[in-house]
Amino acid sequence: MSRPRRRNKDTDAKLDRVPGPFTRFRRRHLRIVALSLIGLVLVAASFMQSTSAELLKQTLDANWRGDYDILVTAGGSTPLVDGESTLLSSSALTNAALGHIPSGQVAQVEGLDGIDVAAPIGEISTPTTGTSKVTLIVPLDNSNPGPRAYRATTQLSIDDGVTAPRTINGSVDFVVDQTQWEGFRQLADGEHVRIRASTTDGGTYAPAETDPNVGIDYYYSGYSSPRQPPPGEGIVMITLPVPAVETAHIVLVDAEAEKRLLGDAGDVMDPLIDTTSLIGTLGTNVYDPTDPDDRPVDGDDLQTLSEKGIVSNAAPVLTRTVETSPSALTVQLAPLDVPPSTLSGALTWNQTGDNSMLPPGPIEGATAGDAQTIYTGDPGDALSPLTFDTVDINWPGFTMPEQPSYARFPYFRPSESNILSMVTPMADSSVQPTTSTASIPDATGATDAHGAAPQVSLQSTSNDAGELQFNALSPILDRNSQPLDTVESEIWPVGSFTPQSLRGESTSLGQVGLGYDDPDPTVTNGSEQQILPPSWSGLGLNTSGALAIADLENASSWHVTDPVSSIRVRVAGIDGYTADAQARILDVANRIRDLGLTATVVSGSSLEAVPVSLLPPADETQGTEATDDSAQNAPTPEADERTAAPVVTLEYSRLGAAALASGGVSGTNLALLVMAIVAGTALLVAVQLSSIAARRTDSVVLRQIGWPRARIRRWLVAEEAIPLAILIVVGAATIALSAVREVTIPMVIISLGASLLTSALLIQRGAHPAAPPRLGHDAARAGKLRTPSRLGLRQAATSPATTVTLALAFTLVYLAAATAIAVLLTGRQAAGTSRLGAFATAQALVPQGILITVTIVASCVLIVVVRRLGLERRTAQLEALHAMGWQRTHLRKTAIAEVLSSAAPGLLAGAVFAVIGSVLLSPTAVLPAAGAGALTTIVVTAVVVRSSLRRR
Repeated sequence: MSRPRRRNKDTDAKLDRVPGPFTRFRRRHLRIVALSLIGLVLVAASFMQSTSAELLKQTLDANWRGDYDILVTAGGSTPLVDGESTLLSSSALTNAALGHIPSGQVAQVEGLDGIDVAAPIGEISTPTTGTSKVTLIVPLDNSNPGPRAYRATTQLSIDDGVTAPRTINGSVDFVVDQTQWEGFRQLADGEHVRIRASTTDGGTYAPAETDPNVGIDYYYSGYSSPRQPPPGEGIVMITLPVPAVETAHIVLVDAEAEKRLLGDAGDVMDPLIDTTSLIGTLGTNVYDPTDPDDRPVDGDDLQTLSEKGIVSNAAPVLTRTVETSPSALTVQLAPLDVPPSTLSGALTWNQTGDNSMLPPGPIEGATAGDAQTIYTGDPGDALSPLTFDTVDINWPGFTMPEQPSYARFPYFRPSESNILSMVTPMADSSVQPTTSTASIPDATGATDAHGAAPQVSLQSTSNDAGELQFNALSPILDRNSQPLDTVESEIWPVGSFTPQSLRGESTSLGQVGLGYDDPDPTVTNGSEQQILPPSWSGLGLNTSGALAIADLENASSWHVTDPVSSIRVRVAGIDGYTADAQARILDVANRIRDLGLTATVVSGSSLEAVPVSLLPPADETQGTEATDDSAQNAPTPEADERTAAPVVTLEYSRLGAAALASGGVSGTNLALLVMAIVAGTALLVAVQLSSIAARRTDSVVLRQIGWPRARIRRWLVAEEAIPLAILIVVGAATIALSAVREVTIPMVIISLGASLLTSALLIQRGAHPAAPPRLGHDAARAGKLRTPSRLGLRQAATSPATTVTLALAFTLVYLAAATAIAVLLTGRQAAGTSRLGAFATAQALVPQGILITVTIVASCVLIVVVRRLGLERRTAQLEALHAMGWQRTHLRKTAIAEVLSSAAPGLLAGAVFAVIGSVLLSPTAVLPAAGAGALTTIVVTAVVVRSSLRRR
């Protein structure tokens, strides 16, 4: 009988020695990857949220204010869209229907403390009759001596983009004598200049020379001089029956205040400021043709011409540049065979000094010869009554010599004035937009190009020969309640502007309408957006065809009292988008209201493109029928039919756009931050749960070497303390980087708590050795495992913890992707479609997109980690399958079946939760959210399957 062997203490010590917690943790490569990814997601979520919040703050500080903060209108008025308390039309600032502010109250507002700029604004409209915009230049070169008759016909084709294209046809018969020009001569008392042309519309035309200096010298008392210059090249300029834009709109501002209001763009007002002293004055000099210093030269401006005594009683204006022409012009000329008696009397004066004019209408008994087209083209802005531009058509075979720049001014043209020179002050009441809850379909039955019914509409006041009109003129009354008389006032453009030139970089996003800067409306034409041309009547939707800015000093020259419709107020001492700044603005607004005026706070606004339905007049019979056969407006026969309620896009100011943008972007940032932390925490828990099986396997070995269960628990606690400590450091960094710590701190605490509880479960379950697997009947198992797919399903069934954990992970991935898309879409809707809202959401999309990408990619990798943790326990099984001759194709099918057994339920559960959540919180995001979740889950599933194959 042998003696029992004595145990070696050194051997026992070696058996008790196991790797320390740091060594064990360092060997858990997949666990380290998972923890690193969780840390990346948490820190990235906090950093990206803070970055987006800082970008938003910078954007709002720079753009939340436009040129002014408060719009002041007459007491009891509201400039906002009826039924929509946050939309403001720029035309409301000059709308006479809202009333006017008395001059005394204007002074009171300007004198309030805390105001940086108070800029009043009003508008005067006037008919534009009596302007000569299209002329026929006939040479007096003896080519056709003696009186001869002709007929000029004009056709102006107009297409305003929303109603049927139409034409304005005109015709005038005239008699002209092209006998050789004899030059100017001294006139005796009572003698008149020889008439060389007369027309059937009452026009009579004296001869002139192509050199404008000779003509101005003669008409400034030169006709009394016995010494006249030798004859030059003689011409006569006949006005053709082509109308100018029928109504001009002159916006009146305080040029000095307007310059301060516009800030960086204020230099556009300098020409008005420089010429204010010339308004309504007769000048201090009398033009002397014999004084060389008085003679005009190329480049002379209004100031210089006034000093030389040529121009007086001027009204300097800035004209709006018209970029889209609404018309095409064709002019034809035909000779007429008329009775000799008609020719002989057409160019003679009677004893009363009045011309024996040709009778109105076509010359009786005239027979027209073959017509010749002498002009066809786009007149551009030449038909605006507020520009010196004209369409001058040369007589066939004649070319007008090049003229100096001042020849386009009315004082040097041998024809009627080519610019508005008579002002009949009238008030313009524009239709206020209204909202409608009913759909307004177009001719095809659709609500608009995007399938959504426009909520804003404008009901036209009349349908004038096919043009919908949205403005109505009414007389301005004097103190005796009588309409103001027509005033002679020479409108004189001294500069021009475009809406774009009025936008400073600091106000491009937060701008609010100025009252004269409306962008041209657009209308959908097929798949393209077409700019709506200016209205020909000047009373249609787009009034830019005859729009100008003038100084308020003109009002007294035109005998208009209280011309101010509104005051735009900018508050002093505002630095950024802060609560203090908003309180300052509200204080000034309340003090303005105490004066009995309406004060609308417009800071924080931004322009927004709004679909607007143009409704026909309430009574379609209000359309005006043409009665003049020679100049009628009629739709062209070949024109396509247009709907009576077309939809156009207008830009209105959206009040509170800054608050909407702030709320939308901040809400999205916050929701994505919470989503990222929740997703990261949930996947960390999934990784920890997947580690339980491995810990139970370790416990089997430790029990075999004699470790009690309490020691195993301590062993597991020591290892779990390390990732928990790392997670605490990551949480602290997340909180330090966060801009919303009131949200981040509780979320980090929840994340740490969840990890701690899962670690406790891991320790408790991991300390219990795993039970050996129970094997079924060999024959039965052989029947069940005839295909690789069945083996995959069997493995999923025999590892329920791993399968359920993977299914939950796939559900979380689906929900994370769906939530991200739903949050983005909801945030964009909440931020609004204003310029500021669109810019803020687009700017935030970069950090938000990075955060979503990091979260989804990290989630994908973590699912791969969970899958690989399960595969690590099957190394012997996989080696046995390889030894049995299983090919890669068999293993792929096994992996696909096992992964799908988790992915399919996860995808289904994720879809159910995502759809329910979207329906409750954001119904419009249901389809995009569900689609994004499904696509992401499918991609992650493919990645997990591929990773499983690489593992095997």
